[in-house]
Amino acid sequence: MKIVFDPYKKEADKNEILIGLGNCEKCINKNEKFDSCAEFLVHNPIKYGGEKIVIEDFSPDTVITIYMLINGKIPKKYIDYATKWEVGESDRDVFKSYGVLQNALINSIDGNESVKVEKSLEFLDFLIKNDYDLDNIPSNDNPLYKLAFKKLQNEYKKFDETLKNAEIYTLKINGRKVNAVFLDNVSVTPLVKLLLRQKFEFIASFNEKYKGAGNDVVISVSPESGLNLKELWENIEKAETEKWQGKRPSDNPRKIVSTDKWNEPWWDDMGKYTLIAAPKKTGEMFGSKLDYDEVKRIILQTYKGERDE
Repeated sequence: MKIVFDPYKKEADKNEILIGLGNCEKCINKNEKFDSCAEFLVHNPIKYGGEKIVIEDFSPDTVITIYMLINGKIPKKYIDYATKWEVGESDRDVFKSYGVLQNALINSIDGNESVKVEKSLEFLDFLIKNDYDLDNIPSNDNPLYKLAFKKLQNEYKKFDETLKNAEIYTLKINGRKVNAVFLDNVSVTPLVKLLLRQKFEFIASFNEKYKGAGNDVVISVSPESGLNLKELWENIEKAETEKWQGKRPSDNPRKIVSTDKWNEPWWDDMGKYTLIAAPKKTGEMFGSKLDYDEVKRIILQTYKGERDE
């Protein structure tokens, strides 16, 4: 099995299968009908014949989908978990959460993408054979579990430092006041995100390290909040288009629910607007001309932001 990480890929080459990317015959991806790649694969089976697998990330959905692709099936509750995770529903206990543990495991394994996925599949197989619920994994002696758990403990100790360096605001979204946190150059791991969700309904993270990958700017509200960021998406898209001064690339549009005009629009969370993310890089060209200060200014103007001292 060969795994390649390439978040910019749009079309599968011969002898490739894409997961979380593109819209083609060999692309397994979310769309308006399916909220996870795992759910997509259930309804659109693809026979795996040893093709190279190209992935966008190492998320629970990606790992569960690869497991299904290779093994042909998986208990339904694991597919349901992949979907739950993708729509942003949070696990209550961060130290028993498969989504959090999977991320910690990936960041604890040395080696290339194939090695990381092989170990992830080994861990998932252990969980399946023990019939564990992925939102309530008990303490156990599995070496991969112990490796991930140790990583989580170290991350947890650093969380207070993350908050100290954050900017806290009160925003008015959909007519109600919301606690908001702005993070600069912080890696928002699943653990950090779940801990932040206990305090804030709105999270905006800016990380230049990921510029062009689509996650250098990520703005979200928890699905459980009932909020949406449609007005913000519209304002950012308007500012983006103006910034290109009539030269915004549109020769190969990425069609999303909200628009079919631009090669790389701002992500609209399939029209749900609970998550907005920056356009990706295409070739050598970045998808966005807005800098982080401009995006932040649009957020604060849209939602009448007030800084908490």
